[in-house]
Order: sequence, then C-alpha cells, then structure tokens
Amino acid sequence: MIRASTVSEMVNQFPGAIPVFEKFNIDFCCQGKLPFAEACRHAGVSEEEVIAALYQPAPAFNATLRAQDWSLDLLTNYIVQNHHQYTKRVLIELLNLADKVCHKHGAHHPELTEIRDQVQALNKELQAHMYNEEHVLFPAIQALVKESARLLPSPDSIAKSMSNLDPLILTLETEHELAGHFMNRIRSLSTNFSTPPDACTSYSTLYQLLKEFEADLHLHIHLENNLLFPKTLSLQARQQEKPLYVN
Repeated sequence: MIRASTVSEMVNQFPGAIPVFEKFNIDFCCQGKLPFAEACRHAGVSEEEVIAALYQPAPAFNATLRAQDWSLDLLTNYIVQNHHQYTKRVLIELLNLADKVCHKHGAHHPELTEIRDQVQALNKELQAHMYNEEHVLFPAIQALVKESARLLPSPDSIAKSMSNLDPLILTLETEHELAGHFMNRIRSLSTNFSTPPDACTSYSTLYQLLKEFEADLHLHIHLENNLLFPKTLSLQARQQEKPLYVN
C-alpha cells in the first residue's frame, strides 16, 4: 500500500518521484525515513495530489539511476565522482559569487549578508564532511565489501570486524541535517531563489546556482542516507554474524 511506504522507499519505487517531491517541498533525503502520509502533512500538501503527480507519465527519455540496485562499491564511487566533485567545484563558485553580490547589492538587500554567511558555513561543514567520508567511511566500506567475499574472516580482519560503523554513520546523518538546515535558510532568505528587479547578472547567477546546488545536495544525501548507509549497516551485521577465523 503506497501510503504505508516511507518517503525513501517511494523514491526507489517511482522513477519520477524526486522532481515531484521537490515540487511539493517533501524532504526525501534527510527525512526519508518518514512515512509518506506524515511527510505530506509536514509539507502541507494532500496525499492524493502527490500520488496523482507520481502516476503522471514520465518525460520522454527520462534517465533513471536505479541506484537501489547498485553495489556498495559503485555507490561510493558514484557519490565521490559525481556528487563530491561537483560539490567541491560549485562551492568555490558560490563563495565567490556570494561575496561579490553581497558587496555590490548588500546595502539595499541586507539578506545577502546572511546568505553569504550561510554559504560559508555550508562550505565549511560539507568540506569536513566529505573528507571524513572519502578518508574514513568509504575506505571502511570498501574493506568491508572485500572481507564479505571471504567465507571466514582473515586473522588481520578480526579486529577490524569488531569496529562498529554505526556511530560514524549517525554523525554523518546529523551533518546531513545541518547542511539541509543551511540550504533551507538560504532558500527562505532568497524567497525561494527569486531575484529582485534590480538584480544584476551575477545576482541572478548566484540564485540559479544555489537552486541547482540544492537539488544536487538533496539527491546526494538521499543516496547516502537511504541507500548507502542502510546497505552498509546491513552488510556489517551479516559480517559480524560470521564465525571467527580458526587457525
């Protein structure tokens, strides 16, 4: 029954769910574990309206990732190459644009000062977050995948197998919520990325780039919170149930 599903389950089941949820401001990344009915209440929309939109024919040549079927190796590589690389590059552009637009228009649009501050805070948070993923969590996941192919854990992996990834993943999920908070604040300050009549090209570019960045961040977080992390914890649990190596 569709209404009993969580938001993340619906994203995985319906190829066109992400743009629909974006349209109705339904949080499918940080709040992906919420039941669909509850998520609709939070967004202030009716379930029937969203369901009707979900069943609309998908656009021609719509590309679907189907990431729910990917291996952990593919998921981690895709996140780094597609989302991390994009995030690092665009954050530099956003920092420069936000500073430039704030200096030029800040006197008449004081909200730009806080938008610049939020972009700076978002950059600091995401840079540290991605570093921990690329240098701590993702190597641990790759090691877990390799070890899971063995019938029995090898001697040098026994100590590693006792390591629990739950606290690290919980921390990363909390950081996702913080990043989402920064983006929500930016969206609010910019009145949903709506430029004023006196906006220059840089001003318009900043808001358009922020809007695109938000969409990518939502998908980025969804892939981790609702696919990568649960798959990792499930594999970890199965691996810990294996009998220890016998010399």
